[in-house]
Amino acid sequence: MRTFFKVILAMLFIVLIMTISFRDKKTKWKGAIEEEYGVTVVKNPKKPIYRNNVFSLKEDLALGEKERNEEHMFYL
Repeated sequence: MRTFFKVILAMLFIVLIMTISFRDKKTKWKGAIEEEYGVTVVKNPKKPIYRNNVFSLKEDLALGEKERNEEHMFYL
């Protein structure tokens, strides 16, 4: 009987842990999308949802630089 009680208690504990870990943790965006004078305007809150960079760009090639770099030259 004690073993049965321990098994039931362990199963309830596992179910509790699973429900806590699988619950919805998504935060909702608090900005607004409005249309002013035919232009779509996106207004973001001061405090962003994501603290780290979600999307970043790195310049790979720029045309028309004052310096001449042989790696960026085009030949015909």
